[in-house]
Amino acid sequence: SSLSSDPRSDAPAPWKLDGISCRYRMWCMLTVGIPSLVLNVALAYLGGVYIMRSDSNTDMVMDTLAVVFVAEIEDFEYMAFTSDAMRYNLENMDPVDLALTNRQRSFGWFFSGIVTPILTVVVTALVVRHVRHIDCPDFDWSWQAITGAVTLPTQA
Repeated sequence: SSLSSDPRSDAPAPWKLDGISCRYRMWCMLTVGIPSLVLNVALAYLGGVYIMRSDSNTDMVMDTLAVVFVAEIEDFEYMAFTSDAMRYNLENMDPVDLALTNRQRSFGWFFSGIVTPILTVVVTALVVRHVRHIDCPDFDWSWQAITGAVTLPTQA
């Protein structure tokens, strides 16, 4: 192999995640993972409210593009502030091997294929209802209004 841990070799040893302590992993989760999750949830909510309050279809498209730009800023920052060597090392490090049981695979499929899409629709409906209630306090949803908005009108 071209990448070896032989000290006489010119090639650097591949990066590994072995040996990272549980305390460091928890620190990373608390300082990177959770704040990132909170920011993304806040962006999803505030971006949805911002888009819903657009005055016209053209404004809605432009507002949507603005929210997408803000959501992708972290990708631009990664490219701008991470050196080529660091990106190369991150992209070529050894993959993390994780042995999953069939039960874990089934749970992952069920959660990502069924629960997450349903949760996305429910949360979106709650945000729409919340914003409508703020903008129009007398607004009340009925099943007839919901199904009427979803179905296409029949042409006579």
